[in-house]
Amino acid sequence: AEHYLARELTNAHARSSQTQTRMGRGTLWAATAGPEPSAADIERIATELNLSIPADAAPSVLFRALRTLLNLTQKEFGVLIAPGGSNPISASVICQLETGLQPLPALLITCAATAATAVQRFGNWRRAEHAGCHDSALSALRALNAGCEAEIESFVAAQAELPDIERELVGTYLAVVSKRKSSGLTDRPATRAPYKKGAKKGEGKE
Repeated sequence: AEHYLARELTNAHARSSQTQTRMGRGTLWAATAGPEPSAADIERIATELNLSIPADAAPSVLFRALRTLLNLTQKEFGVLIAPGGSNPISASVICQLETGLQPLPALLITCAATAATAVQRFGNWRRAEHAGCHDSALSALRALNAGCEAEIESFVAAQAELPDIERELVGTYLAVVSKRKSSGLTDRPATRAPYKKGAKKGEGKE
């Protein structure tokens, strides 16, 4: 399952990069358009990642569950799942996708699921490395602090086989987490209010 998702994301990155080249770098990433995932796709991803969501969950529910699984804010999640070399997907767009205000394409769900798979592998490795300190992969991820990028080398060295795309995703994840300002909080996945046109400056922020 992990290699299937990695292969799908590699293909997704290639398709989105080609479309983005035609549309221009300043255009909203092409992966935010396209057919929505089927109910079977949603169920398969939820099962593979052991996510507790309703059997008839909408794509937006799965999308938010994937972000929460990684302990990321909407802004951070937009950086992680954007294809290499492109602009991050903005927090306002992530918000619209999570709240069902914008259709959520299967391509973007695949990208998010592959990122979750890669980071979960890292979280499980980190939990084992710090035996007795964390009771879950999520707990291990929440404990990451500034400078955590250095852990990528130990993680890669410990893997018998790691797809290049997963190494790239884990590296991006650690770079994003390392830039956080210390606030004393460990539960990161805040939710923005639904995006509204004409909102006053500062409203709807995380």
